[in-house]
This record gives sequence, C-alpha cells and structure tokens, in this order.
Amino acid sequence: MHIAVLNANVDRSRFAQGWPDDAQKVIAGLQPHRPGWRYSAWQACDGELPPTDDDADGWVITGSIASVNDEAPWMLALEERIRQRHAQRQPTAGLCFGHQLVAKALGGRVGNSPDGWRLGVATTSLQPPLPAWMPPQQGAFRLHAVHEEQVLEAPAGVQVLGGDSHTPVAAMAAGQHLFTTQYHPELSGPFMQALLDAFGSAWPAALVARARQELAGPMDAEAFMGWLAAFLDNPLPPEPR
Repeated sequence: MHIAVLNANVDRSRFAQGWPDDAQKVIAGLQPHRPGWRYSAWQACDGELPPTDDDADGWVITGSIASVNDEAPWMLALEERIRQRHAQRQPTAGLCFGHQLVAKALGGRVGNSPDGWRLGVATTSLQPPLPAWMPPQQGAFRLHAVHEEQVLEAPAGVQVLGGDSHTPVAAMAAGQHLFTTQYHPELSGPFMQALLDAFGSAWPAALVARARQELAGPMDAEAFMGWLAAFLDNPLPPEPR
C-alpha cells in the first residue's frame, strides 16, 4: 500500500518549525498500525499535489490554520481533485481542515461555529450504523480540538457519523472511500500543551484553562489512527451494522 499525505498547513511560524509538519505527524501516527506501507508527503499548501496518474492507494488531507473559505488557488485545485476522487471512489480521508475542505468540495457548507472556538478535547458521539472499519460497539471517541470554523451543513449523500451540540457534523463517511473528522488524532498531548503555552493569550483565559484540564483526560488518538489505517486498507465496501 502507498498512502499520500497532503500537508495543508500554511503555518510557517517559529513554533511550527519546532515540530514535524502535519504530514509527518500523520505518517508517524499510521506507521505503528501499518509499518509495511509506503508513505509520501506532499506540500499541498504550496500547490504540490500528486499527479493524476499517481500510484497512491489512498490520500489523507491534514489540518491547517487556513480557512477553506479563503479559496486560495491551491485550495481550489485540491477541491477539484477531491471531487474527482469522490466520483472515482478513491479512498480519501480528511482531518480538521481536510474534513472541512472535503465537505465544501462536495457541496457542503463551512463557516464559524455558532458557539465560537473549540479548544482542548472534543468528544464525538457516534450514530450507528457505523462503517466496517470502526468497532460496532464504539459509542464515542475523544480527540484534540483546535477550531473556530466547522462543517455547518454536510454534503448530500454523505453520512454524518457523529458529533455533539457544539459540532454536530464532527465526522463523515461515504461508502468505502471517504472518512473525515473535525478533530486531530495526529496531535500529541505535548504538542497541545506547547500550543497553549505559545498562543494561549490569543484565546479567552477561561477557554485555555478548561482546555488544559481536558488535556489531562484519556484520548482515542491511537485507536482512531487504527481505524484510519483500516479504512485505507479496506478492500470491500463497508457493511452497515
């Protein structure tokens, strides 16, 4: 298997440069589950996309500090490729910005959350039937969250897997070829703590304090990466359960 990870994060700050880029974070999360796979990283935010005849078996589109509604040329080019991949049922996953861009590309609507910023940890309550790559008994998952914008209206024909009152469209799927989440299985606890240390003054103090408390709780990042690997590795259409 060959997985292409498309880095959409335009952040070039000193803070960002102190950590692996978002594509490398995703690869590091998938490798323990599928160590024999080949991974390639693409700087989608710089206009670098795999060629149309690329041999990748699946794509993962990362998060970003950018807004999908900026409609930068590289975003519009990536949206077109998302539509092509959806039409051809080629496996495509999206995280945060990637989740939002998939929704927008397929006719959904993205904008600011009515409840404002979400920062820290979010719980996605799942709505059965679940696709085959997720455990049938899974009722919810907890992942790191950093977002102000979110999917306000899911595209037609796409299943909303779950969410909560703040973010009703927190995860989506379509057939065997589409799987997205608003949240961040690729971000570690130390990264999130460092993010709050570096940029905490940009958010209300109460929001940052609550986020720090939430980061002390259990997370489902490793399990989610396993589901993502199973999705990318899934040879048959998922059976609803």
